[in-house]
Amino acid sequence: MVGTGEIHPSQQDQDASRLSVVLKLEFPKVSKITTSIIKGSIESLDTNSRPAYIEPISLLAYAQRNYQYTMAEKAEESCPHLSQEEIVASDSTSICSNLLKIMRYESFTSSDLIDFLGFRFLSTSQLVCSDDGKVRLSMTLSNKTTFYRDAKPLLPGKSLVAEGVWDHHNRNLCLLACGVMGKENNSSIVGDCSLGLTFGFPTSFSLKQRSYMVGRMWNTTDSSNNDGNKIVSVYSTDIYSSIEVPGLKYNYTELGRASKYCEIKKFDPKMTRRFPDAQSYMDMRFRLSVRGTKGRPTWGNVHQISTGETYHGSQYGGLDNGDSMYTTRARGTTIPSSPSLADQNHTTSNVGYTISYNNDVEISAEGIYYYNRHTLLGRL
Repeated sequence: MVGTGEIHPSQQDQDASRLSVVLKLEFPKVSKITTSIIKGSIESLDTNSRPAYIEPISLLAYAQRNYQYTMAEKAEESCPHLSQEEIVASDSTSICSNLLKIMRYESFTSSDLIDFLGFRFLSTSQLVCSDDGKVRLSMTLSNKTTFYRDAKPLLPGKSLVAEGVWDHHNRNLCLLACGVMGKENNSSIVGDCSLGLTFGFPTSFSLKQRSYMVGRMWNTTDSSNNDGNKIVSVYSTDIYSSIEVPGLKYNYTELGRASKYCEIKKFDPKMTRRFPDAQSYMDMRFRLSVRGTKGRPTWGNVHQISTGETYHGSQYGGLDNGDSMYTTRARGTTIPSSPSLADQNHTTSNVGYTISYNNDVEISAEGIYYYNRHTLLGRL
């Protein structure tokens, strides 16, 4: 393809230069993990003596059509399965839906990842899941993550392509990934398919663990894996997702400390006012004003994510497994009515919260809510 455009100069008193370019793309006839790269270039039609001339630009893209799986079985055979106590069983009919919601545009990290791969984050992108549980996707390594959920570019030395399969028996996703190395003799090099990965859905959330997916990474050529060495744990960074994981619970770990450092107001039996119902999402959410170090105020949001062991999710979607005690009004469902005052006397509920402000600060919290004492004790 050919096209034209403009190069705008850095100085305003100069005129824009018209340029002419040709776009060249080479698609693989049959795409498999080692040939799943679309190669291309943008080349100038002007001579290098003209102002509009640009140096050739190399392009790489992930091929999506006519894909043939060649390593899915090997990925499953070499997969060190996650502990059955660590991950929950998932309905086979919702696996692809949940994987697409989480891993289509997601980032994974851990404190050990930078030593293992040389980068802080592994971002997944362009995931395709078939009815038989086979999965393919691309990955990008970086030292920063973003809230923008979009396809990541393929960068030589910083990208991988992967394929694998969801193991229904062991309830985890098994993958093998190959590095995208660049170009040599006008051919893209996809090689070093030695990175093994496995992911699953956690059994419970807690104050410190609120990731919708947990996983492991290892080098399949490293013999030390036989004794469990050099297997790196990772977790997803996006705590706002919309997946169906029946049986997911919330595990409270800091209730004792919350009670120790917070004062409980004395219950007044003459009090006739009604207070929020811990099972009502609409009742228990609120806004707060936060002042920074320079005294500038900013608004934040406080949203309940759990009542007792039941995990509800967040205002951005959350879980919807049919057993939730509430759902947001935006989803068109009803909110349960509040218990009577007699039922609420001397009653407590353990609750979990997410506090967000400035669009980039997220704080996890949990505590105890005392009905009719308008008291919420918390621990961040």
